[in-house]
Amino acid sequence: MSYFVIQVKTRGEDKYLRRAEEVLSGFDAKLVWPRRNLRIRRRGEWKDVVAPIFPSYLFLETEEVTPSLYEGFRRIPGFYRFLMSNDNIVPLSKEDKELLNHFLSFGEIVD
Repeated sequence: MSYFVIQVKTRGEDKYLRRAEEVLSGFDAKLVWPRRNLRIRRRGEWKDVVAPIFPSYLFLETEEVTPSLYEGFRRIPGFYRFLMSNDNIVPLSKEDKELLNHFLSFGEIVD
């Protein structure tokens, strides 16, 4: 399967994922949002947070983006575009796919 990239509103990835589950129900596709655990110091206090590895980007694993799948994603609030563009939706290159698979080999949340 190929990965396609969807750009969504920054810090709205989780909300978009929840809404996209309805769109994905009729398709052989899966949305992936790679994240990592971080320890951040704010105002002198340490906090553990889960942050996206690629902010604003979700990865759609499917063979192709059909017009009905595209329309379903486009109608969800927070959608910006598919990469390269909405008129020219292309899957990740071999090198980018290998990088994404490297992160996903640790699970969706990397420690």
